[in-house]
Amino acid sequence: MPETIHSADPDVLVAAWCGAGDRVPLEKIVAQRGWNKLRPSARACFICIPDECLNTPAPTLLEGLHALAAACNPSLFPESRVPRAIRATPLPVSLQQHSR
Repeated sequence: MPETIHSADPDVLVAAWCGAGDRVPLEKIVAQRGWNKLRPSARACFICIPDECLNTPAPTLLEGLHALAAACNPSLFPESRVPRAIRATPLPVSLQQHSR
């Protein structure tokens, strides 16, 4: 699996582990799998979305959709709930309250 990610060299990596909520250890994932040389690490696009926003058949799915949209294109979805992320540069002030 890590090799597949290396060969794909994606723009954004999203982590959402069942039962982990927003406590997915992004830094540990990146280090253990050697993903620190991928484009996302240079552009800070390693994102954690709480699993209940993607796995629970409820209105929280809309939160998950908004979080994915913000992760993929934050300039188009600046008011969306921003998931926790590894960021090399600070978020705009308007988004900092949601990046925890």
